[in-house]
Formats: sequence, structure tokens, C-alpha cells
Amino acid sequence: MAPIKMSNTRNFPEKIDKYDITSILGQGAMGVVYKGYDKHIDREVAIKVLHPHLRQGDMGDDLIIRFNQEAKAAARCFHPNIVTVFDFGSDNDAPYIVMEYVQGVELKARLKSNKSFSLNPSIEIVLQILDALSYAHDQGVVHRDIKPANIILLDNGRIKVSDFGVARLDTSELTSTGFMVGTPNYMSPEGLRGDPVDLRSDLYSTGLLLFELLTNRKLIRGIPLDEALLPLQQTSHLTPAQASQLLQIIEKALQALPQQRYQLAVEFIGDLRSLEDYDTEEGKTLLKQVNQMTRPGTSNASVTEIVPTLDEQSHLSQWNPDVLKSIEGNLAKYIGPLARIVIHKVAKKSRTVTDFSQSLASEIPNEKERIQFLEQLDKSGFREGTLAKKQDSQSRYEITSEEVDEASKGLAYHVGPLASRLVKKAAKLAKNKEDFYQQLAEHIPDKKERAAFLKKKIKS
Repeated sequence: MAPIKMSNTRNFPEKIDKYDITSILGQGAMGVVYKGYDKHIDREVAIKVLHPHLRQGDMGDDLIIRFNQEAKAAARCFHPNIVTVFDFGSDNDAPYIVMEYVQGVELKARLKSNKSFSLNPSIEIVLQILDALSYAHDQGVVHRDIKPANIILLDNGRIKVSDFGVARLDTSELTSTGFMVGTPNYMSPEGLRGDPVDLRSDLYSTGLLLFELLTNRKLIRGIPLDEALLPLQQTSHLTPAQASQLLQIIEKALQALPQQRYQLAVEFIGDLRSLEDYDTEEGKTLLKQVNQMTRPGTSNASVTEIVPTLDEQSHLSQWNPDVLKSIEGNLAKYIGPLARIVIHKVAKKSRTVTDFSQSLASEIPNEKERIQFLEQLDKSGFREGTLAKKQDSQSRYEITSEEVDEASKGLAYHVGPLASRLVKKAAKLAKNKEDFYQQLAEHIPDKKERAAFLKKKIKS
């Protein structure tokens, strides 16, 4: 087999077919991933090429079939949480796949920092994974290698599932009987035995991932499941009620027999969304902050300490953010950095200033300090109504139905059928036309496409 032409000055090819190669992004068990550029449409791409040594020998033909199978499987999965496949082919007998170039950080790298995720971002990550899997399973595709290294955190709060390299199409005649496929730490019992697997194996792997997100520990295999799950009940950032609910959910996902697990991703999703105190919007906001802080060169602050700013959350819109920040400073004297988290939760549930102040005081363990805190609130002039946020009748921008339709069509090019729902949500929250399109642009992962979308829409 003829090799891809290599440059004399670098250890990667100058071109693969019509794509210019600029660097190596990484290597996996099956191939090398290069960063490429398609000059015809001015787009950066990622190109995976099967390792030369795998294309040779007795297994070579089978692996080439599997590699092409990866391309076909992923190409059938056009979803906002799945890395998109644009093209595939062969250059000098070397099969390649052209994929969306995703700027983000592997979840594996984040977990290596020894910081566990708090509840809401953990659930948001897993919900997005399950949403991607539900779509893939509907297309007849089983991923078979769900693990942190295949989950990419983007700085807009979205995740992408990558590497369908061991995916199996339901219609494929290629078998792997007796041949282990996947990563042992995250494989289902049937996968570890080398038996055939189905979509329930993906849900098992997702259960393992959820456990690791919440505890920052890999599940110990080979011991009774109830014993292996004990760290979940010892996690400080979960309430006893949350730990109990999560225990039931993860236990169901990790049953040894596939017929006793979740049978569909939507069942798993439904149970996660029913969790006590889980807030979808808070999860997305927290995850966005986590992803931004995970990028190279950014702070390594603990994820459990990252919370939304007080004026970012819709359920806090009734409270004056300046007053809340002042109260946060006072409360922090008694309970430290947890003050912001406590204020966020209490403000969400409180309807009056009296409820709000009493609930905050109850979070201070020492009775003398509780009284002192309440006295400080009284001295500051804190009275019923002082938290009310003044409403500006001109602050809301009315989005016309024509603008909604036009924005939906434009955004659909980038995110698919989710566009309509995203546009309607942004229309309710937008302060002005620019804010409306800025909110929509956050859902477009590609920087150039995001900038082009904003330039076109804001000018129009």
C-alpha cells in the first residue's frame, strides 16, 4: 500500500486528498487525527486516518471495513451533541474520515484534575450524552465506547460525543464475536466478555460515567454493586435526598443483566430530570462556566465552587442583584465561599424578604452568629420590598414573528431541528436585537460560523 506523502520537514503529511494538513491533533488505537483545512469552503476540519500497520496483515481488511463502518455510522448521526462527519474516502490506499473540528477539552482531562463536578453540571453533561445516544440508537447505531476521552466540553456549555470508531450498525454483517471492542474501565459486563452488545451497553457505560462525575472515582468492579456505590452517599456536595435518588438511578443503569437496566436512553433521561432540586437552566449555566475554566490557560478553580452570578439566573430576576451581592458579602463572613451557592438556592425558593433572610440565617450553624447576621441585615435598612428589582418598560425587545422565522431558518443550518426551540426561548429573554442574536450564536460551536451568523443577522 502506498503511503500518504510526507513533508521533508515535519512528521505529518502536507495534504490528504484535497485537504491541507496543518498539525497532528492526537492518536488513538485505530488512527491518527490531523487538523486540516478545506480551502474550497474555508473550513477547518479534523481528519482521522487509519494507522498503516493496521491496514496490513490478516486483520487488515476487517479493520478497514470497521473504519469505513465508523464513517457510515457517524455520518448517519447529525445531532448537536455528536461530532459531525463531513466526508470520507481513501488517499493512496489510506482510508480517512473528515470530521467537524471541535475546539474544546476532553472530559478526561477535567476529571484528571481531581475535582468532582457538582450535581447540576454532572446531570447536564449526562443528559446531553443521553440525548446524543437516543438519537444515534434511533438511527440503528450503538457507540460501544462511551468514556471521558470521547466526551468533549465546549466553551458554550455544550458537549460533543466523539469517536464512533467501534460503533456497530444494526445492518452490518461485520461481527466481533470473541473480540473485545471498547475501553475496559467503561465497558458493560457483556462487552467485557466479548459477547454481542446493544444500546443498553451504552447506557451502562453512561451510568459509570455519571458515578465518576459525581465522585471523581472510577467504580470498583468485582465487588457487590451496593458496596461499590457507597462513595456516592459520602459525597459532600449532595444532600441525602439527592444521593438516595441518584443511587437508585445509577444502580438501575449498572445492572449486570441488560434486561434489568434502562431499556432506552429516554427512560434514563426521564429519571434524571425528576431529581429533586435539579435545575436545567442552572445546569447549563454552570456547565458553560466549567467548560470555559477547563480550557488551556484558564483558572483551575474547583468546579464545586463555580456558581452562576446572581444577575444571570432568570429565577433571580425579581431580586435586585446589587443588594444580593451585598448580602452575599455579609453571609460569607460566617459560612465562607458557600455563601453564593446558598443565596442562589434560597432566592430561588423565597417569595418574601422575611422568608429570604430567615432561610439564609438558618444556614449559619452558630446561634449567636445567626442573630448577629440578622441584626446586620436590619441595620443595613433591609426591609420588605428592598430587594425588588425595578422594571424598565423599555428593557424588553419585542421579537416579531418574521424575525423568529428568519432566525430559525438561519440557525437551523448550524444546529438542526433544535433551532426553533432555541429561537423561541431567546425571543422571550432578549433585551434588544443584538442580545437576541448573541444568545442564538452561543449555540453555534464553530467560531467562524458563529461570527458570520452574527455579522449577517445583526446587520440585517
